[in-house]
Amino acid sequence: MTSRDAVRTLSLALAVAVVAGSLGVLSARAQGPAAPDTSASDLRADTQRIARLFYAGQHEAVVRTASPLLARYGVTSASLPIALFEAESQLQLGRRDEAAGGYERTLPVIATLNNVEQRDFAIVFFRLALLAREKRQLDQALARTQAGLRLEPQNTWGQIFLGELFNERGDRARAVSHFKDVAAAAFPTNEERAVLAIKIDRLTTGKVGSSVQPPDVRGARVHEGLSIGLVPLQDLPKEVVLADVCVALEVAWRLHCEVLPSIAIPDADVFVVDRGQYDADRLLNELGRRGATMLRPGRYLMAVAGRDLFGPRTNYVFSWQTRGGESGIGVISAYRFGAALDEFYEKGPVLMRRVTIQAISTSASMLGFTRPTNPECPTAYPNDFHEFQQKRARLCGSDEQQRDTLLRARGGTAKAFSEAQRREIDRVYRAYYLQ
Repeated sequence: MTSRDAVRTLSLALAVAVVAGSLGVLSARAQGPAAPDTSASDLRADTQRIARLFYAGQHEAVVRTASPLLARYGVTSASLPIALFEAESQLQLGRRDEAAGGYERTLPVIATLNNVEQRDFAIVFFRLALLAREKRQLDQALARTQAGLRLEPQNTWGQIFLGELFNERGDRARAVSHFKDVAAAAFPTNEERAVLAIKIDRLTTGKVGSSVQPPDVRGARVHEGLSIGLVPLQDLPKEVVLADVCVALEVAWRLHCEVLPSIAIPDADVFVVDRGQYDADRLLNELGRRGATMLRPGRYLMAVAGRDLFGPRTNYVFSWQTRGGESGIGVISAYRFGAALDEFYEKGPVLMRRVTIQAISTSASMLGFTRPTNPECPTAYPNDFHEFQQKRARLCGSDEQQRDTLLRARGGTAKAFSEAQRREIDRVYRAYYLQ
C-alpha cells in the first residue's frame, strides 16, 4: 500500500465506521423493544472482524472473508460497511475493476438512505469518479463527481476535481469560471485557495505563481547569532527540497538556515514495526546523541523524516521537539503531508507548502514562542488535518513581535538579504504559493 492510499483508506474506513454505528442505532429504533436479534448480533461481530483485518492492512483476508458474508447477508444498509471495506481492499490490492464493481453495488443501497445518511457516502461517488478518470472515461467521472457534490457541495476537494475534469474534457473556459466561483466562496481553506490559485494562474496566464506576491525583504536583515539546521533522514522523499524550506525559514525568522548532512539511524533504534511509525521520543534522543557535534549554543536542529511519527499517548504527530533553551532539536514527519495527495490537487507544490508551514511552526516551538490565537497563523495549534489546511505561511503579528524580541536579545550580527537571496525568495514563494 502506498502512503497516499493509506490515508485515503483511513478516511473511508472512518466514514464507514461512523455510518455503521448510525445505521445500527436507526435499525434498533425502528424495531423497538424486542428479544435479542441473533442475526443482527452476528452481523455486528462480522463487521467488527472485517474492520480489524482492514485496519491491520490484511486486504486479501478482507476480500476472502467479506465475499461469503455478503453472499449470506446480501448488500443492505446493515451490511454496507462490509461491502465498502471489501471494495476499498480491492483498490489497495490494485484490482481497480473489482473495486469499481464493489463500489457500484453499494449505490442502490445508498440511494435508499435519507439525505443526512447519504452525505456520509459522498466519498463512494468520488472513488468511482477517480477510477473512471484513470480509464479516461471523463464523462462518467464527471457524472460521478457531480453526484458526490450534490450530497456534499462543501467538499472543496471534489469541487477542484470537478474543475479539473471540465478542463480535461476540453472546456477550459468552464474550468476557469468554476475555479473562480469556488475561490470566491467562503468554505475553502487557505491551502485549497492556493490550489485554486495555481489552477487559475496556469489556465489564464500560463505561468504558475503569477498571482503570488512574495514578501518584500529589502529592509530586512538576516541574523547570524542564531541558526536553524535542517537534517534530512534517509527516508525523506526526494520531492521535499530542504534548501527551499530554508529560504522560507530565513524569511520568517530572519535567522540563517542551512541544510546539514543526513543522519543515518537504524530502524531498530527508533522505528516501531507493529505501528509502522517512528517513536518520537526515541528518535529525538537518537538525533540528539548522533547529532551532538552539530549542536552548539544558538543552533536549532530540525530533522525531516519521510515516515510517520507518534508521541506519547498519540496516534500520530506532525512534529516533536524540545521547547526553548539555548539550542534545540526537533523532527518533522512529511508522511501525512504527502499521503493523501492526488496529482490533480497540485501534489508537488502542496507537499512543499505543507512541509514549509510545519517547519515554521516547529521552529517557533523550538525557539520557545507562545502559540497565537489566530488559527490561520503558521504557528497555531491544529487539532486535525483540516485545521492544518487553514494555515498560511505568513507570520501573524504576535509571531513577529516574539521574533523581534528574540533577535534583539540573541540575534547577534546581521546583514541584509542579498540580491541572489531575494531572487530565491521570489522563486520559492511563487513555486509553492506561500502567501
